Amino acid sequence: LGEVTEEKAVDLVAMAVGRAREIEALATQTYVPKRDALVVGGGIAGMTAALSIADQGFDVHLVEKTDSLGGNIVNVKRTVEGYDPAVLLKKTEDKIRQNQHITVYKNSTVAECKGFSGDFKTKINVGNDKDQPHTVEIEHGAAILATGAGESQPTEYLYGDNDKIFTQL
Repeated sequence: LGEVTEEKAVDLVAMAVGRAREIEALATQTYVPKRDALVVGGGIAGMTAALSIADQGFDVHLVEKTDSLGGNIVNVKRTVEGYDPAVLLKKTEDKIRQNQHITVYKNSTVAECKGFSGDFKTKINVGNDKDQPHTVEIEHGAAILATGAGESQPTEYLYGDNDKIFTQL
């Protein structure tokens, strides 16, 4: 039994050495990542992300599906800390408008995105019923999705159906 095991081990090592002789190094490819960034969502999170990237010297394409920036913050009257969200929104919008590295696409949606990490091509449908809609293709190396969300409205436990159950609405 010991001789059979030893012979098998020798055969396995010989096969591994034979295979290793034939192995060739993989060809490596290098590429320079695109320096632009895409931010989808013109709410306060998307605007803040766009400003942060632009302040580092990168160009940013900010896509918002409605005709105004702000997202859900326009529905907030006051924060827990006591800040006025309207003032924050106005200041942030002004910074976006003044920043030469940020291009804003309002009434726009992302139609298609292809590529790989560091090298994406995205088609943006720009315009609405009033404007002549057209497609813009941009190249970017990074993307941030800040599309926001609505609050959860479960159907369990009489949520929203019973006056004794309080909701955020």
